[in-house]
Amino acid sequence: MSSARCGQPTPTGPCRRKAAAGVPCGANHPTAPPDAHTNPAVAPPAPPTDPLDPPNGIADPADWEAHGIDPDEASEWRDAGFEYVPDDARAWADTGETPDRAWQWHLYDIGTAEYSEWDALSLSPAEAGVWIQAGFDEPADVSGWIDRDANPDTAAEWAAADKEFSDPDTAGAWMDLGVGAEEASRWSWAGFNPELADTHQWITLHERTGPRSDEDALYELYGLDVSADEAAVLYHGPARPAENDTWAALVRHHHPLVRTLAAQTATDTNDLELLAADPDPDVQDAAARNPNCPPAVLEAFATGPDPALRDAAAANPNCPPPARAHAGLLND
Repeated sequence: MSSARCGQPTPTGPCRRKAAAGVPCGANHPTAPPDAHTNPAVAPPAPPTDPLDPPNGIADPADWEAHGIDPDEASEWRDAGFEYVPDDARAWADTGETPDRAWQWHLYDIGTAEYSEWDALSLSPAEAGVWIQAGFDEPADVSGWIDRDANPDTAAEWAAADKEFSDPDTAGAWMDLGVGAEEASRWSWAGFNPELADTHQWITLHERTGPRSDEDALYELYGLDVSADEAAVLYHGPARPAENDTWAALVRHHHPLVRTLAAQTATDTNDLELLAADPDPDVQDAAARNPNCPPAVLEAFATGPDPALRDAAAANPNCPPPARAHAGLLND
């Protein structure tokens, strides 16, 4: 990472600190004072001071020697940016870091107490700084993301999708299921978690059914003790004889949500007649909208007392034309 001298004014001349492009040198340099010549009412202010300056400006040689740093070494540390703080230079010198590299750690507010944790991740100061700027200032967490081959942008995307995904282990468990951050957030909000044994089956079912199902509806089925395999039969109907018993139980399930989904999928006349006679209006409506619904059932709906069912039956292409016309007359 290239750096150059700051050059901003200080009481002792231009600032000698080095700073990366676009990164402040660490000192709070004042803006230019008002010009007393163009505005005589404005008195020239006192010379600005650097908040890191000792009382007499740049540390003198005795200060460096008092910290066990000889003149040649002191010159290297001053050139790197530590001209005001020989005690900091001493602390960094004890770590074995070079002056320039120590100053790079300093630019990202990484001190001698924690830099080794970042260094142990084989990260340069600049790379560590990118993680910190992305919102990850704990090396242990960053280590977890690196173990999953995630970069700072990917980690930040997961953390933005859901607060709990800031933890790389939590996000990683969803990654292992093959879902992205936004999708994982929807599954998590619905109530699923990657620790459930059949979460992957529910995700696969959702991929197969698409807009016919959503995460909330699937979790409601899960809460009704409907397994992912049973839900697959519910959404697709019995595909082979072995699933017939499962289907028969779903058509007669105690919860209307399950029977409503069955009414949307059913193809058998007997099943649709049973579901059309269901006491729940949502189940009846689903049966009336099913294109496989028998004409006799649709005729009964179209000429019946419920206007919503009349509309649903009349909109079904399987509805006999006279019954559809009759429904229109009743609803006018």
